[in-house]
Amino acid sequence: MSDPYYRHDTPGHFFDFLVWVELLVQFPMALYLARALFGKQQLNSAGGLTANVYGIVTGLCTAVVCHDMWYLGPEIISHQAKQTLLFGAYLPYAVLPYTN
Repeated sequence: MSDPYYRHDTPGHFFDFLVWVELLVQFPMALYLARALFGKQQLNSAGGLTANVYGIVTGLCTAVVCHDMWYLGPEIISHQAKQTLLFGAYLPYAVLPYTN
């Protein structure tokens, strides 16, 4: 089983955009949150807002990938691999940010 988004000929234009969102938005927020959460002080309101934005961005980006993967045909990914990737790898990141 292989993830079709890591083959260079498969991803759509949206995937390039999502990679840039991860590099320019999610990665800096993750660094900020890691520093804030591992610090001795309690998370302030800016940190809480950043955590919420991080969760929403992560959930939405993952939901886009889940939606696209749902419609990929058997010539790109097998049904079993699709189910494993959707429900085991991607879907938790689309659902969990909205649970707290």
